[in-house]
Amino acid sequence: GFITHKGGCGVCSSAQDFGARINHLYDIAQLSLLCGTQYFLTGRDFGKLVHCFEDIGFTVPCSKLWSHFTAANAALCAAPCFGHEPPYNGAPPECAVTDCLQCAEDFFQKRFDQLSGRTLPGSGIVDPFLASPCSLYYPVAHQAICASLTGGTMEGGDFASDIDIFGG
Repeated sequence: GFITHKGGCGVCSSAQDFGARINHLYDIAQLSLLCGTQYFLTGRDFGKLVHCFEDIGFTVPCSKLWSHFTAANAALCAAPCFGHEPPYNGAPPECAVTDCLQCAEDFFQKRFDQLSGRTLPGSGIVDPFLASPCSLYYPVAHQAICASLTGGTMEGGDFASDIDIFGG
């Protein structure tokens, strides 16, 4: 197998979950907000919330974690996050984290990262929403194993195939 992230594996360490996260690198915040809004508008049906994240492309275990994260974020961080849109960080060079992101960090982000087993910096991917020190980025050589197995190329028009994150 290939090492695709630093640290222990978790419920979001699979290739499918990595692909879903990369395919939605720039719109995951909006998709999470949509899933969370539907959750609250449909009587807090947790099964529907999990299914919403499955529709994004995550596995069931990873979808359950994203669902817990989304429900907790909505319950605990609604006030500082309501009406807040990107950018989530202040201006460089300080890049101060907004109250919304700080709320998530304070309450549950570290636990989410531990349970998921994968962070963007730990996977060698720059997080478009959260400024992180370069020391947190793990040098991962992402390889297009599907292309090497089939002798073909990766196609499809989605984000993962449009950029050269796989080094191939």
